[in-house]
Amino acid sequence: MAFRCPLRNEWDGVKHAFHTSAKKPGREGAIARLMLDFMPVMCTAVERERDKETPPHEFFDAVAAVAGALIEEAIEQKTVMQVYGREQHLDRMLQLINRVVRPRMAAAKQSRLIVPEY
Repeated sequence: MAFRCPLRNEWDGVKHAFHTSAKKPGREGAIARLMLDFMPVMCTAVERERDKETPPHEFFDAVAAVAGALIEEAIEQKTVMQVYGREQHLDRMLQLINRVVRPRMAAAKQSRLIVPEY
């Protein structure tokens, strides 16, 4: 790798909090466990694509495709054995993005990570 992703530096600074939260039950524990699974892989992928000089629009499309697959799987898991409900779950995901991600993007000094106990 030619460079260290700034996100990896940020992740290294907070991952201890995720290890603590991963032991908890419920939503916080689930988020922490998944973040512990995905963030190291995501940092490696970001570094690889940066080294390959992938154009930003192509990188965004790739990340959006992966995020879409994750969201689709989350919705499918939530609606197993249900005939209705997929639209409500997608709406809930979009509300979470608007509540958590959008303000973080607007605040340049704030962490890009969704930290435990948020």
